[in-house]
Amino acid sequence: MTPVNRSEYLAWLAEGRKDPEIDIGFVFIYFYGFERRLIVERSELVDGERIEIITELNRLYHLYGTNKSFRAYLTNLVALDWILSPIGSPVPAIVDLSNKHLSVPFQIHLGRIVTAGLPIS
Repeated sequence: MTPVNRSEYLAWLAEGRKDPEIDIGFVFIYFYGFERRLIVERSELVDGERIEIITELNRLYHLYGTNKSFRAYLTNLVALDWILSPIGSPVPAIVDLSNKHLSVPFQIHLGRIVTAGLPIS
């Protein structure tokens, strides 16, 4: 990033991460930190942190979800988090299981339910 880009990014962070006109690349940089935390560092999450991350991802979805690429990345991450959550966790509101791109997460979740011998809702 150039010094100007870094300044813009830091200003966006400091101002609440809500400017709808910000370069979507900055939103992705912010998002990648959550992606790493939920996937690579999942075992290190402290109480309530996962819920705070998912809440922030939902907020970002409503602010920047009109960008198709960002929406796809974000919903896939939330779907993966759902799969990694305890069986029986509700499907997150932003995860549309009728979306053909989310059929694999649904199949994995369904497989986990069947393997555990639980009834399918």
